[in-house]
Formats: sequence, C-alpha cells, structure tokens
Amino acid sequence: MTEGSGAAQEPAQDNSPVGESSVRTVAVEAGDALVGRIIALADEYSSTLGFLPHSAFEAAARSGTLLAAVQGTDLVGYALFALPR
Repeated sequence: MTEGSGAAQEPAQDNSPVGESSVRTVAVEAGDALVGRIIALADEYSSTLGFLPHSAFEAAARSGTLLAAVQGTDLVGYALFALPR
C-alpha cells in the first residue's frame, strides 16, 4: 500500500496450527490438579512475580478468577485476577 492511496490494508492471516501445539486458556476450578501445578510454577518464578500465598490461588480457583494457559499437557502460564465487587 502506498501512502495516500486510500486502499485499506488487509490484516495478516494467522497460520498457526490448531491442535496439540496450540495454547488453550482454561478456567481452573477448586480441586483441579492444575491448581497445584500453577502454585509450583508461581513458586518457581516468585523472585520475578512476587510471592502469593498458596491460599490465594485456591481462593481464586473457588471464585472463578484463575485461568491456566496449557499447551498439550504442559502448563505454560496462568492468570490470577480480581473482579470488582
């Protein structure tokens, strides 16, 4: 596209494969084995992320505010968040 041509630029296509190599986001529920795996990951990176007590992860799972990013069977990340009351 040249500047001032007025033509719209087409968005780039996502050609990432779907399947085992895709990262999925899943809601983590209380009692789910992912809670323990997330705690272990958080403990491993606590010097970077800061410390959260294990009970904070369990409470987030109970309240539906803990998400896990999984790739195949691997845990690759998590998001713990709060919602306004």
